[in-house]
Amino acid sequence: MQGVDLRMTTIAEKMKQGGYATHAAGKWHAGAHVHGQLPLQRGFDTFVGFLQGWENHFTQQQVFPPCHPKRCPNGGPGHTNYSAHAPVDLWLNDQPAYGMNGTYGAFTFNEHVVNAIRSHDVAKPFFLYMAFQNTHTPLQVPERYRPAFTPPSNNTDKSMIFGMVHCMDESVHNITTALIERDMYKRTLIVWSTDNGGHLGNSQNNYPLRGGKTTEFEGGLRQASFVSGGFLPDHMRGQTTHALMHICDWYATFSSLAGVDGNDVVPTTLGDVPASDSLNMWPVIAGINSTSPRISMAVTPNTLIVGDWKFIKQQQNVSDSAWVTSEWPDGAAEIGPACSPCLFNVAVDPEERHDQATTQPELVAKMAAELAAQQHFQTGATDHYVGGYTQCVSMQNFTSSHRGFLGPLCAKSTQ
Repeated sequence: MQGVDLRMTTIAEKMKQGGYATHAAGKWHAGAHVHGQLPLQRGFDTFVGFLQGWENHFTQQQVFPPCHPKRCPNGGPGHTNYSAHAPVDLWLNDQPAYGMNGTYGAFTFNEHVVNAIRSHDVAKPFFLYMAFQNTHTPLQVPERYRPAFTPPSNNTDKSMIFGMVHCMDESVHNITTALIERDMYKRTLIVWSTDNGGHLGNSQNNYPLRGGKTTEFEGGLRQASFVSGGFLPDHMRGQTTHALMHICDWYATFSSLAGVDGNDVVPTTLGDVPASDSLNMWPVIAGINSTSPRISMAVTPNTLIVGDWKFIKQQQNVSDSAWVTSEWPDGAAEIGPACSPCLFNVAVDPEERHDQATTQPELVAKMAAELAAQQHFQTGATDHYVGGYTQCVSMQNFTSSHRGFLGPLCAKSTQ
């Protein structure tokens, strides 16, 4: 079963332990096969968004592979694997969001979040997870957002991406304004982070880093992130830290700020689930310490980072692994060599142009052994645990009985 294991405690559940109101909007993609994986079953008080990985921004209909996003940018009639009867993926709290589809998704998510802020009891702490659908494929945005940006070329995809970012910026403005109006901003920590690099095949650009989404080069892994809000200490505003941090470290960091235990040790009686390895990074972010508590990072079963060194067991020399120009997709891509394996010092060589695997064989062997020992990943349980959700129907049966909307296929057994 795909998604976050049901036996794991989510960050929303941790914040609830700390007395927080919890809200989410946008892309879920943390599991929706069984009812117990839905946001309100995983610690959130409210949610509006889509459950799967991507969808049409305007209709909220699913666009299924193998329709490559760039070849079905509008997700409309005439595009591969599109159907006017494609199921709708839009969920409100604990049921399909009937009647809410047909509006550009960012507007729906923005409205939900702003309303949550405006109706919040300010005597209670507030936690929001806003997973923007911008700038995910398919590349779509209302036309009014595009003219404000004139890209260096006539590339339609690039113009669309600029417009999608413009729309997202407007949403961020609306959310921060709502926080200020409720006098919540000065006590709020805002964390902004991408989840991966831009996809080179969709005119997205990670220059000067190599590669992008679907690769484990720095263009796919080393991504923009910043913290803001009134809670951030004044002396850290405008500062940069190069301390090693994994996005999973927000789990322990937020837990610490909420005054709850940042560990999630799953009892061995519950099966094949590893404990959390998240680390509290607040002392680094707040400027109390300059050294990260994180020494190593097993990014995937294929890639390990230890200090300044990055080991990639194998990576093909495909187009997504290229170096591109600053104005990509204008200009030529430079396809780099494959890895089998590769070793880079990403502190001095963040563009990963100088593979040192042949000159550092002992370090390669050491990191390969450490990577092999860390193959037990958070979502990698092998015991197929479903938590009693065994009453299942087919997708066709679910959509036909829910007005064409997608949702969880399995409910808990009544036996």
